[in-house]
Amino acid sequence: MRIASAGISNGSFMDRYGAKGTEFRDGMPSLSVPFEITDAPEGTVSFAVVLDDYDAIPVCGFDWIHWILCDLKRAKVEEGESGRASDFTEGCNSWHSIADSLTVEQATGYGGMAPPDREHRYTLKAYALDCELGLSRGFMMNDLYFAMKGHVLAHAEVIGKYSPGERTAREGLRRPFPNPTTISNPSDYAGMPKVILNHGAGGELMQEFLSKHVTSHFPKMKADVPLDSMDDSAVVDDVVFTIDGHTVKPLFFPGGDIGKLSVAGTVNDISVMGATPIALACSVVIEEGLDMDIVDRVFDSMGRTAEGCGVPIATGDTKVVGAGAVDQMFMSTSAIGKRSDILDSDLAKAAEYRPVEHRWCTDSNVKPGDAIIVSGYMGDHGVSLLSFREGYGFDTDLQSDVAPLNKMIAEGLKAGGIVAMKDPTRGGLANTLNEWCSKSHIGMEIDSSAIPIRDGVANACDMLGIDPLSIGNEGKCVIGVVPEMADEVLKAIRRTPEGKDAAIIGHAVDGVERVVLRTEIGGRRILEAPAGDPVPRIC
Repeated sequence: MRIASAGISNGSFMDRYGAKGTEFRDGMPSLSVPFEITDAPEGTVSFAVVLDDYDAIPVCGFDWIHWILCDLKRAKVEEGESGRASDFTEGCNSWHSIADSLTVEQATGYGGMAPPDREHRYTLKAYALDCELGLSRGFMMNDLYFAMKGHVLAHAEVIGKYSPGERTAREGLRRPFPNPTTISNPSDYAGMPKVILNHGAGGELMQEFLSKHVTSHFPKMKADVPLDSMDDSAVVDDVVFTIDGHTVKPLFFPGGDIGKLSVAGTVNDISVMGATPIALACSVVIEEGLDMDIVDRVFDSMGRTAEGCGVPIATGDTKVVGAGAVDQMFMSTSAIGKRSDILDSDLAKAAEYRPVEHRWCTDSNVKPGDAIIVSGYMGDHGVSLLSFREGYGFDTDLQSDVAPLNKMIAEGLKAGGIVAMKDPTRGGLANTLNEWCSKSHIGMEIDSSAIPIRDGVANACDMLGIDPLSIGNEGKCVIGVVPEMADEVLKAIRRTPEGKDAAIIGHAVDGVERVVLRTEIGGRRILEAPAGDPVPRIC
């Protein structure tokens, strides 16, 4: 099956179908694109069609839907039929979303291209179905996704580009991303007047923000692992220290809550340095009016998690602020750790095979040839939380992976040969691997088929246009280990509950500081560092 559009010329959608056109409705470009579907399979009863923008994800955090329709029984749709034709049903576009404020009725139908930052690629997709879906006008993308499951006979798509125009000069044009400072390219960062969500989302934009506006104001200090290294913890006189802020929404989610998350995340930041966490501190800011039952549930979970991993909560601070000053509860946890004999023996084993420059398991300690291990499935936390929070219900069995990993990591260190570790939280595996490449001055060759990803996570990410490798995890670890000891470390962590699904996914190599993914069909693509985690407030 194929889909083509006469509205695409030389690889780009014509100006009239977007912000550079002349037809608008409620501030949206409203002249819909034409398309034609050919070679539909036998048994096709109806078509569903989607026009969306995956390049919007770094800008607003989700795949921007421009047009969705279903129960189309003809193969050809002419220009401008949105809102006029009566023989297909149109759904709601993304101008009704957290990024804009149109009503469902206003945003039902076609809302054309209006890229805010640079040229975007827009995907026009057709699905041949064995039935009519019977959805009501104004249906959402998730409604379409679940209604189509089990009924798709064939799928086709075509991509067209669209570049920004002089939209601000046209009175009445809505911007699909209202904040003009929400950009995805760190090189465009200079001069940003305001803080945006991606400044705290763990990717390249956050690193740029921290170096220019935060750490640049602090006095330098001598340390084994200083602040400037941007590792998961600092090390001063062999004392390992870290702190974490938690703004997760909602407070309770499948598999965890803010209390469990705060303990696990902070314990893991100490542990991945190769240290033993010995004590935690907690500071909490609570919104006035929060139910006492919620407070008790959070701190009970926190206590049970701390007891389970053997790291006590030694001190803390509590503040209550007026209603609306925070969203229910924000929590910060810090921890200290100490160097152990296990780390010394681990690095000594690695040094039997190649020089080891650093005394801790830092981001800059990876060398060409080192094996890369992940301790389990990627993307569980971000997708399960997003699904629960937004009501998508992608997979009812999917749960957050949030867990303290200090016991699993200790078993890996006992095997020996580990040189670097990191928990792939905000920005996910993609951010972690790219950080290692940059700080260790290496390249990486990763086998995409070896990366553990659950079908539910892969399907949800495909639906939303999100890369599962860029989504945060809260109970996983990425490990760099000398190749001679990779199998032994893998066996050791697989014997623990937290590492039973661990896998070797690739190796560090000489060359350009980038991550190259080998695909299942033998292709290769570069895994870029994300501008930020596509799912906000997951930790």
